[in-house]
Amino acid sequence: MNKQKKGLKGFSLAELILAIGIFSAMSSFLVLLVIDTRRTIENANTRIRATQLVEEVYNSILILKQDAWYNIARHTEDGEKHLELVSGAFQVVDGRRVVDSMEYYFTVGGVMRNSSKEIVSEGGTLDPHSRLISIHISWTDRLKHTNTLNPTLYINDWNTNSIVYTTKEDFQAGEHNYTVAVDTLGGETRLQSRYYSNWCKPESSINNYDIPGEATPRSVFSVLGSSYLGTRGSPTGQPFTKLLIEGVTPPILTVEGYFSGYNINDIFVKDNYAFLATTDDNKEVVILDMSSLPYTEIGYFNASGSDDGFTVFVDGNVGYLGQGRYVRSFNLSSYTGSRSQIGYKDLSSILFRWVANVSQIYAKNGYLYAVLNWDWYELAIVNISNPANMVITSQTSVNNQQVYDMQISEDATRAYFGTTASSSERELFIINTSSKSGSRPIIASIEMDGTTIQGISVVEDGKILIAVGTGGEEYKVYNITNEASPQYCGGMNINTGIYDIDSIRDSQTN
Repeated sequence: MNKQKKGLKGFSLAELILAIGIFSAMSSFLVLLVIDTRRTIENANTRIRATQLVEEVYNSILILKQDAWYNIARHTEDGEKHLELVSGAFQVVDGRRVVDSMEYYFTVGGVMRNSSKEIVSEGGTLDPHSRLISIHISWTDRLKHTNTLNPTLYINDWNTNSIVYTTKEDFQAGEHNYTVAVDTLGGETRLQSRYYSNWCKPESSINNYDIPGEATPRSVFSVLGSSYLGTRGSPTGQPFTKLLIEGVTPPILTVEGYFSGYNINDIFVKDNYAFLATTDDNKEVVILDMSSLPYTEIGYFNASGSDDGFTVFVDGNVGYLGQGRYVRSFNLSSYTGSRSQIGYKDLSSILFRWVANVSQIYAKNGYLYAVLNWDWYELAIVNISNPANMVITSQTSVNNQQVYDMQISEDATRAYFGTTASSSERELFIINTSSKSGSRPIIASIEMDGTTIQGISVVEDGKILIAVGTGGEEYKVYNITNEASPQYCGGMNINTGIYDIDSIRDSQTN
C-alpha cells in the first residue's frame, strides 16, 4: 500500500517577516501621523494665542505712545523689553517674559529714511519721529521644535501729546500725581526741555573745557556725570582732571579736582580710584584715591624695563599694563603701596621684537584683547585665566598700519579698531571675536579718506560707531545696524584733531 503525505497550507518565514514589516511600518506611520497632526493642531492654537499676544503688545505700546512719545522713545536701542501690568497700567520692563508657555520680548529701534522720506533698511538718515517695534515670540512644541513669530510695527509721534495742561493747584505745595511741589525761596516754575539725541547729527562744541597748560590731550574716560582727562608733554598745566557734567543743552562742565606730577598715556577708573598709565620709569601705573579732595596717590606699579606705561586695565583684583611689547599683570588685592607683578607676556613676533609695542588693552571673561603697532599683526587675544601664565590664542592682521585705540563689545564677540591713514589700505575694522583662537575674520572694513584714527566708540547697543582722529574729517559716525555693510551717517571737521573719545547715554537717551 502506498502512503501519500499531505502538507498543511501555511505561511513561509519570508511572508511572515514581510507581513510584520508592513504592519510595523503602517503602525509607525499612523503613530507619527497622529503625533504630527496633534502637534500641528497645537502649533496652530499656539500661533493663534501668539497673534493675540502680538495684538495685546501692539495696543499697549500704542497706548503708552499716545500718553507720551517719551514712554517709547526712551527705550530706543536699549535691548530686550516686555510689558507688565502695574496698578492697572502697562509698563515697559527690561528682559523677556513667558506668557502661556510662550516666551516673548520686543525691541525699539531707530528708523532710517532716504531723501524721498521713504523708510529704508540701509543708508538714509535717522528719523527722530519714528520708531520700529520688533516683537519676537517663541515656543517649543511636543517634538522639541522651536517655533517663532517675528512681527514688526512702525510708529511715530503724530497725534501724540507734547504738552500737558496743568492748573494752579498742580503747583501747590505737596504731593501730586507723579510729582511733588516744594516752595523754596519764594519758588518759581521753570520748564526744562527734553533733548532727543541723534548720533548721526553731531553738534560742534555744545560746550568745551580748556585744560590748563600746553600739554597734548591723550586720554579720556567717562562715566555718567563725570569725565577724566589725561595729558602729556608739557611741564606746566594739569595732567589729570576730573570734570563734573550736568545738564544736556548745553551741558555744564565744572572741575572737581586735579592731580599733577606725571605725564599720562591712559586712564582707567573703578569706583573712587583712578589707575594712570604714566611715563615715569619707576611708576608706570599710579593709583589715585579720589574719594576726597585733594586727590592722593596711594599706590603704584613699577614695571621692569624703561618703556613707558602706555595702556592700563583693571579686571577684578588684577591690573594689566601694556608696556612696550609686553602685557604685564599685577596684584590689586590692595591698592596701596608698591603692587607686585604677577606675570608678563611678550606679544611681539620674533621679526618685530625690537619695534612692536602694545597700544591698547581690554580684559573680559578670562581673555585680554590687545592691539599692537609695528608688528605683522594688529590684534591679539590672550588667555588670562592664569594671570601668571598668559597664553596668546589668536593673532589677526588687517593692514600694515599702526593702531591707537580699540573697543570690545559688551559680550566680547566684536573688536572695533582703526589705524593710521593709508593711501592703499582701509583703516577702520570690525572683527569677529566670538572664537578666541586662530586668525579672526574681518566682518567689515571702511575707507577713512585720509583720517588717522585716534579713538573709537561704539554706542546704542552696537548700532552706532564713532571714529575720531587727525586729518580728513576728524569726527565720523557710522550706522552699523548691518555690521557687514556700515553706512556713513554723519560727521564734522575739527581741524585741531581729536585724540580720544568716550561716549555715554543717560536714562533719557541723551
